[in-house]
Amino acid sequence: MRFVVFYKDILQVGGAERYLFDFVNTLSSKHDVEILCFSFNEATVSFFNYDITKIKCIGGSNRFSKILKLRSYLIHRSVNLICQSGFNECFLATIGTNVGYSLFLHHPHFNSFYSDDIFSFIYKKHKKYILLDDFANLHISRREKKLNITDFIRINFIAILQFLSIKKANKVFVLTGYAKFEKRLIFNKDSIILPAPVSKYFLDNMGVDFHTNSINNFSEFQNPYLLFSGRLIKEKRIDLLLDLYLKYGTLLPRLIIAGDGPEYNSIKRSIIEHNLNIVMLGRVSDLEMIFLMKNASLFITLEWADFNLTVYEALTLGTRVIFGMFYNVEFHDFKYIQEKKLFYVRANIEEIFCTINNVLKISDSSDFDIKYTWNDAINLFLNKI
Repeated sequence: MRFVVFYKDILQVGGAERYLFDFVNTLSSKHDVEILCFSFNEATVSFFNYDITKIKCIGGSNRFSKILKLRSYLIHRSVNLICQSGFNECFLATIGTNVGYSLFLHHPHFNSFYSDDIFSFIYKKHKKYILLDDFANLHISRREKKLNITDFIRINFIAILQFLSIKKANKVFVLTGYAKFEKRLIFNKDSIILPAPVSKYFLDNMGVDFHTNSINNFSEFQNPYLLFSGRLIKEKRIDLLLDLYLKYGTLLPRLIIAGDGPEYNSIKRSIIEHNLNIVMLGRVSDLEMIFLMKNASLFITLEWADFNLTVYEALTLGTRVIFGMFYNVEFHDFKYIQEKKLFYVRANIEEIFCTINNVLKISDSSDFDIKYTWNDAINLFLNKI
């Protein structure tokens, strides 16, 4: 079989991009796969050790011309089209053709509260799900006051395209049961759960002896320390970690923040200004991340998300996780909770502080067996496609 995976702009190093390349690399071992995009960053592609020559970039002077070229490319080829980013563009490029596609939706619409979708008539009736979180509530209230009539027209036009793109899809793949429920509620569309496995590179290197393999200067990081890893954007709720260390920093182990993003400089200024017990490493390699996770006393992430791959990477290494989750708990997570590996907290720094202290008192050194790999995920995908 021949597959074309469309990912609109490959520009950042993030979880969605990691999913893209892990998916393509595994699927390529069994089938012919090509990546299509409108633009890509060579440094991003190189970070994932992917061959740039295997990516076809569709050029054009503007977005409309790129959609027309994408349309022309698709109608002259017999392929299985998979869209992992750029759903609206994919929908517009296939209107009036016999080209079908499958969608991979990485995030539920309910928790995309930095998107303007929530202000459209399609999604607004579900606003109550987002307003469960005070942070999202505050953001939405501020944003809504700034919108004018032109904004509302634009927002509703884009939301309609999104709605139609999902309704038109032959198959919709999501990461969790929560997202499946949401797609049924909003779009009346059935979807298939295809969780993201831990990457092959991660599994191959989780047993590396870091005493004989120098990982930059990370050997200076001795227990205890807490670890956060992720793209530094507001949705990741780094503000809660800063508030936590502003109030309780002297009573907590050092916090290591690994990652880069638009909030990097702002976070760094706050750390320096308040002399917080936090170290920022910037972006680190996968091997360095394995080292940091393996040696951390706790991995902590407080973002709004129905799925977080770094959580399962940490659990794989036997590192316990504190996770701020404001929706539901996935069924497969209960075993981690019962085995005192995964601890959920609300967006309250007093509760987070008490949970950290209580967890650190529990001795634990066991690892987890990984039975779900990318080969399993691809086999499931091929059975459903």
